[in-house]
Amino acid sequence: MSRKRTVYSAEFKTRLVLEVLREEKTLNEIASANNINPKNLQNWKNISFYNLTANSIFPDIEYLPQTNKHLYDIIVSYHYMDR
Repeated sequence: MSRKRTVYSAEFKTRLVLEVLREEKTLNEIASANNINPKNLQNWKNISFYNLTANSIFPDIEYLPQTNKHLYDIIVSYHYMDR
């Protein structure tokens, strides 16, 4: 019998991507601490940067799927925060 595919929430993905962006730990350390595949985390990071960049270039285009809007908003707010 095949294993059921795990679905991660947008909040979980966002928390991990922001953790990677802080650069306090490596991507592999964060992935292993949260029991996920490092490739998943790398993909989530790349997707968030792609969405951030695309919307920065074309701000009037509403092309992001509704499920990614929450993740996008959190990443944008982090990007413009004073660190």
